[in-house]
Amino acid sequence: MGLSAQQTLDVAQKLYETHKLTTYPRSDSRYLPTAILKDEAPGILQALRAVDGALGKAADDANPKLKSDAWNDGKVSDHHAIIPTSDATAAKIANLEGVEANVFDIIAKTFVAQFYPDQRWKALTAKISVEEDHFSATGRKEIDAGWKVVFTGDVKGDDEEDDEEGGQSLPTMQKSDPVTADKGEVKSKRTTPPPAFTDGTLIAAMSNVHRFVPDSEAKKRLKENEGLGTEATRANMIEKLISRKFLQRKGKNKLVSTLTGQSVVQALPQEVTDPALTAIWEGYLDKVSRGDLDYEKFMEGQTKNVEKRVQEGKEAEVKIKGVKTIQPLEGHGETCQKCGQGKMVTREVKKGKHKGKKFLSCDRYPDCDAVHWPKPKVDPIEGHGETCPKCQKGKMVTRMIQKGDHKGKKFLSCDQYPECDSVQWPKPKPIEGHGKPCPKCSDGIMETRKSKKGTFFLGCNNYPNCDAVEFQKDKVKPMKGDGETCTKCKNGTMRTKKIHKGDQKGKTFLACNQYPECKNAVWPD
Repeated sequence: MGLSAQQTLDVAQKLYETHKLTTYPRSDSRYLPTAILKDEAPGILQALRAVDGALGKAADDANPKLKSDAWNDGKVSDHHAIIPTSDATAAKIANLEGVEANVFDIIAKTFVAQFYPDQRWKALTAKISVEEDHFSATGRKEIDAGWKVVFTGDVKGDDEEDDEEGGQSLPTMQKSDPVTADKGEVKSKRTTPPPAFTDGTLIAAMSNVHRFVPDSEAKKRLKENEGLGTEATRANMIEKLISRKFLQRKGKNKLVSTLTGQSVVQALPQEVTDPALTAIWEGYLDKVSRGDLDYEKFMEGQTKNVEKRVQEGKEAEVKIKGVKTIQPLEGHGETCQKCGQGKMVTREVKKGKHKGKKFLSCDRYPDCDAVHWPKPKVDPIEGHGETCPKCQKGKMVTRMIQKGDHKGKKFLSCDQYPECDSVQWPKPKPIEGHGKPCPKCSDGIMETRKSKKGTFFLGCNNYPNCDAVEFQKDKVKPMKGDGETCTKCKNGTMRTKKIHKGDQKGKTFLACNQYPECKNAVWPD
């Protein structure tokens, strides 16, 4: 079906909660109480017989008098194996679609299979000698499909195809039958790694992790406790490893480890990553439950062990591949000024509008909530570091507007703010005429200024007492006659002018520089 273990569990939960068609799904038991065999099983089988298709036929052919090994009160835990409920009527089952229908079909057929005989086959072994070389082969010949017919629908089975459990099929042979060796060849092959885990095979490996542990005592303990986690938690473990980017899905259903996951395992002490550690803890907990070990002493040992590991981790240099490294900010590693015990470390905002923004915080968080947001680096402008002209105590420092219409604009302000509110905006680059005497008041000096629209002009430094301004004029290529004496007033000089607006915008002409006293103008032909 291509579903992850968590998705399959979610579907089973819906069959239980929403549709009321199956029993409690978060169970790791493979056994059923005999009370169900007596009281409920006949009714469940009767309801399933009314279902169309292979499931209904399998239920109809089931023998309620048969009793499989699954019916065992002694091996039933808190919750028995998942089976259909008495509410699983043909009408309700017909309303199921897609994966829900498929998952229910597996649960129902597994239940029905408990009322079928065992599968039977004849084991075959052939030993063949070719001169000095001896060969052997094993196979099987199916006699009765038994319970497998519920899933395959084939009563007789197929002797011609290989069987994944019993191996290849073999022809009927008798002792001392002659054989003919047609040919012999040597094939060069390479060993291949085991296939990648899927959700199902990884959960199976977690429940049978004792197979991967060499220590016999730990192996025994892990087998008794049915491995790592429980049926209800293993799927969640896998999803959490994927969310932390320690595992990733590849293709339709493969699970492979990432560089990050591999690096984490390599960085941790071997005993922490060894499944045998779970067996050791389970052994201690058994002693606590029996009263052979004091609970407080056990927890004291656990606490000391964790503290030791944390301290060793702080002092060790750990490199995790496949993860984004955070470049330390200025102040990283310095003593926290708030608590005086922790160290300030660089962190990064993980989500929201400030995602990716770095800051410093105390490594003793949550015991200490000290946080320092770095100020943006601003290149100094002219006047930076000079004595404040207002208070004569502070120094003028470069600052930058952080928001609003003028965001990014630099200015100077006194470092004694808020005691001193002195502010200086940067002066624009001087334009032609900057520094000349004011032609209007004669006392001031014309200085370069910038308008709100971004254009530069000259203004008297005695403003607002003097409102003299001069705007830059466009540079115009001199026309013929530019610089000659005005023929009308005999005092002025003819200069090239340019029209800036109207229908004649852009055209040039000659005009006397004594305008408006002299209005002489000459237009080109």
